[in-house]
Amino acid sequence: MQRFSPWWLLAWLIPLYGTPQAFSTELRLAQAPAAEAPRPLQPSIAPEAPAAAPAAPAGPPPHLALLLPLNSPSFARAADVVRQGFLVAEKNQASALPVRVYGTTDATPEILAAYRRAVEDGAALVVGPLTRSAVSALAASNGVNVPTLALNVAEGEVPVPANLHTLSLQVEAEAQQVARFAAGEGLKSAVLVSGESAIEKRMLQSFADEWSRQGGDIAMEYVFTGDTAALPALRRKINELPFTIVFLALEGPNARLVAPFLDPATPAYATSQVFSGNSSTLANYDLNGIRFLDMPWMVQPDHMAVMVYRRPDPPLAAELERLYALGIDAYRLAQALLRNPGSGELPRLDGVTGRISPARDQHFRRELVPARFRDGQAQVQEIPAGAR
Repeated sequence: MQRFSPWWLLAWLIPLYGTPQAFSTELRLAQAPAAEAPRPLQPSIAPEAPAAAPAAPAGPPPHLALLLPLNSPSFARAADVVRQGFLVAEKNQASALPVRVYGTTDATPEILAAYRRAVEDGAALVVGPLTRSAVSALAASNGVNVPTLALNVAEGEVPVPANLHTLSLQVEAEAQQVARFAAGEGLKSAVLVSGESAIEKRMLQSFADEWSRQGGDIAMEYVFTGDTAALPALRRKINELPFTIVFLALEGPNARLVAPFLDPATPAYATSQVFSGNSSTLANYDLNGIRFLDMPWMVQPDHMAVMVYRRPDPPLAAELERLYALGIDAYRLAQALLRNPGSGELPRLDGVTGRISPARDQHFRRELVPARFRDGQAQVQEIPAGAR
């Protein structure tokens, strides 16, 4: 039998359907819908999409910088207490900006470098530095590029840049306010009793300058050296001066030695340096009758504006309690400054360190609360008219 050859079948199909390529094409076309005739393909050129612009590099995230000498042997404890108060206030008054803490020593070059780093890191506002020397250096650096709230005042007559604001526990400002407070009670003659420490001398000078501006005169100055045997003679001299007051430019221990020798009928005034808290009842008995000024945090613990903030536990010494309160008000004031950038109107605040309002040279003044010692306790009293 003759073998079947596939080449013969292919030769028979070619006249009917053409080449194998044509055969394949026709089969594909036959499967297309009958109503649509095949059309030649036209080249289609889509418009070229514009090249995407390179994404701008994201800047550092904005934050609120807290610049403190946390690594300084001399100031670390005070700085840490300020930090604690600051963060307690942050929990009470949440902000869109996170807080970033920059710890330094008390070396001025390191503090200025940390300030620059905070700005480069995206700080929208810087709180700090804490020491006078650092504030002075920052003010003179020509590098205050963002709003800044320093927690002290500059030394001397350093010009303050427009972006630099100051809030402080400056004892000189307290002594000036005591002078206005005493002058508001009507007497114009004063005996000044001071100690030998630097802070006591600063209190004395500040009171004397403001007392003179208020129209008062200074009847006598007395420097207490620690010799209590001379104090009875001081009392006799004061009693010989009619219609006078006594200003104690003294820290607490010295004030407690001098006060018992004063005539209770003679009005006597002091700064917050004499008050260590109402828990010190026995020590406060020596100060009975003394008038002084202090912050609400210390003399009005049951005030609503004070009670909302958590107290340190365990309680701190009085000077550290005041720094803790400074941290609270620093955070609140920083938030107020951030809310009104460039408005030209500086904020006011009913603070735990006092009623805060803007003064000259971007300084925030604290109006303190007057109090008087009675039976070993400090009791708040009204501010006389014209004493503010």
